Amino acid sequence: MAGESRYGVKVPRVVYEVFDEEVVALDLESGSYYSLRASAAWIFRSAAAGASAGAIAVAFSSGGNDDGEDVPAAVGAFLDSLVSEGLLVPQPQPMTPSARLDLPGSAGAFTPPRFEKFTDMQDLLLLDPIHDVDETGWPRAAEKAGGTAT
Repeated sequence: MAGESRYGVKVPRVVYEVFDEEVVALDLESGSYYSLRASAAWIFRSAAAGASAGAIAVAFSSGGNDDGEDVPAAVGAFLDSLVSEGLLVPQPQPMTPSARLDLPGSAGAFTPPRFEKFTDMQDLLLLDPIHDVDETGWPRAAEKAGGTAT
């Protein structure tokens, strides 16, 4: 059934934290981090809680969001973009009817969801301070193929 696709956070590769109305997600494999606000944060948190794409869209639609925006299409496209970025993964099994969802409060007003991706700290986030140390004990970046550490 359309809209019944479910997703989960791609653990252990992805970790995230909720700060007020913002979700900050960190991809530990690429070193990129993401800021999701407003509708985007609610969609991410709901998907992480096990809500289907259809249930997420219905939550926004039932909140009086009838300003001409195709909410189901926008939610589906946003979830697809989170999968493409490697933050979410599709779940193969549908949720059991008895499972309880702990959705993050009211969906609120729908705004077109988007995320900001940051790559400015990749070198630091990918540094392994336990194993990548020099003889003085300071962390150093791993050597790149054919070159030296940067």
